[in-house]
Formats: sequence, C-alpha cells, structure tokens
Amino acid sequence: MGEGDRGGQVPDRVRPAGLVDVPALVRLIASRAAGTPPAIDRAAEQVRAVLRLLLAHHALEVGHVWVAEQHTGELIAAAVWLPPEADRDFSRFHSLIARELEIPPDLLALGRADGEALETARAGTRDWVLLVASHEGDCSHVLLDRVLAPGLQAVDRQNGTVVAWTASIPEAGRLEAFGFRDTRKVTLPSGGHIWLTSRPPATARRHRH
Repeated sequence: MGEGDRGGQVPDRVRPAGLVDVPALVRLIASRAAGTPPAIDRAAEQVRAVLRLLLAHHALEVGHVWVAEQHTGELIAAAVWLPPEADRDFSRFHSLIARELEIPPDLLALGRADGEALETARAGTRDWVLLVASHEGDCSHVLLDRVLAPGLQAVDRQNGTVVAWTASIPEAGRLEAFGFRDTRKVTLPSGGHIWLTSRPPATARRHRH
C-alpha cells in the first residue's frame, strides 16, 4: 500500500536502520535478486550470512542506511549509502568473511570476483555508492523519495556523484525521477547480473537545464 492515511491505519514511516534491522534488510535485498545463478542459489543461506556480515560490519559502520517500514513493521524499501571514503578493499572483506563464516572456497572466490567486477564496472571512481531495494507494489514514489532524500541531500552538499546498484531494470527505472541516468547491465563472474545507474553532481545537472 502507498503512503498516507489509509482508513485510520498508521502510515508508513522512514527512519535510519540499526543492527536490529539487519535480518529484515537481508530478506528484502535477497527478495529483489534477479537472475540468481545456480551456484549462488544453492548456497542461499550462506549468501545471506555474508550479506548480514557486510551490512552489520561495514554498511552500518561506515555508511548510512535508511528504511521504509509499513505499519505492520515490515520493511518495504531500503537505501544503503556508502560514502566515497568507505573502504572498497574486497580482499579485506574476503578475509573477514573467510574468518567469520564457514563458506566454501569456490563460493568465496565467486563473491570476490563479483565484487572486483563491480569495481571495474565503476571504472575505479571514488563516488558515493547506493544499493536500493524496494517492493514496488508497496513502496510509492513519494515513499521512495523520502527513503532516498537523506542520502541525496548529503551527496548534493558535497556536489558528489552517485552510482546506484539495483537488482532489476524496473527498479533502476524508478531512479530516473531522482536524476539517475545511463543505466547499464553488468554480468557478474558468478553468472548473476546487476544494473548500475549514475547520478551526476548537482552542478552538472543544473547545467543541463
């Protein structure tokens, strides 16, 4: 359902995420995955464990995470922001995951290769990174606007560029209303794929008008 007063129901709310939200964040992000390769699908629980670790020990520590929550408590949208100064050393993440989790070596290698492929697709730029996940049927444009607003405002204060990662082309399309352009599909070494779309700095966007 969308935003606003719906027959006396408590409206959806937007708030910063905390550690308590990590399991629900993992479920939301995993539910939006498209084109999951068999090797990853067979190890779904291990992949979720890796995602929990990265959210708890990286995204929530060095980044900013905002969520939209229905009156039932279910998360229907999330925006995970990593600033330019955030560590993108995938070898360090690989070591952390190998130390903390019992992940098969072949799956670890695939995850590392996927991360390096994403960095290559971004051409090594030090931009903001946004991971967005939403249930389109429940998350209205107005609600998505509220979820993205804190991060977009922080980016614009720095006149920064954002590269967004999405799990589907419709989700990437929804970001066009917020200034994102040049969507492209990236096929990962694991066999999966993701869509990247970028938002230029505020000064560049103003010059287009």
